[in-house]
Amino acid sequence: MTAADAMRAAGLAVATRDDGWLEVETPAGCARVLDGSAAVAIRRELAGGDPIALARLSTHFAMARVVLIGGRPFTQQSCAVEALAAMLEHPARPDPKPPPVIEILVGEFAAVLPPLAGRTFLRLFPPATDVVDRARAAHLLAVSARLRLAGGWVDGPGVVVDPPTALAAEVYEVAHALRVLGDESVARDYLELTQPRVPAAGGDAPTSMEEDCHE
Repeated sequence: MTAADAMRAAGLAVATRDDGWLEVETPAGCARVLDGSAAVAIRRELAGGDPIALARLSTHFAMARVVLIGGRPFTQQSCAVEALAAMLEHPARPDPKPPPVIEILVGEFAAVLPPLAGRTFLRLFPPATDVVDRARAAHLLAVSARLRLAGGWVDGPGVVVDPPTALAAEVYEVAHALRVLGDESVARDYLELTQPRVPAAGGDAPTSMEEDCHE
């Protein structure tokens, strides 16, 4: 059974977008769905917001993450096609409490992760200047759409890992990019090139989800 079959069987109207995603209107709002070889991806668009606030919000999702696609924020989660109808009816909600936090130092050539008892936020850098922080948060949200770990923010940028998917190579890849964005001129160029619609810090009111999880 395909994702389209599952949604039509649930009585949902399905339309195909130009980008290959399926668009469906549910009682919980509009969603986008993409069939994958191993799982189905589900995205729901969020109200715009500052990238740091969105990265902070992402940290609170146990079964989803916040991603930036073309500068627009979405929640993204995956499931088996058999669970798709239930997932569409009951969207993921953030937990008021973030996962436990461990601060780690990633070397120049590799990342060595400590033993992890469960879902954990690995803080990779402390907060820096406003421009650097916003660029790092925006990058974390952008790469979260393709990586197996999720970018987030708890008193600094980092990633949420969940054993056994705590992949040191991906943590290193993210940390290396964040280190490059520590140069304020690079960070400013990154924001101008990739996030033209991202407002200045404090520019947008937080979404209701962000208010629930604001630290």
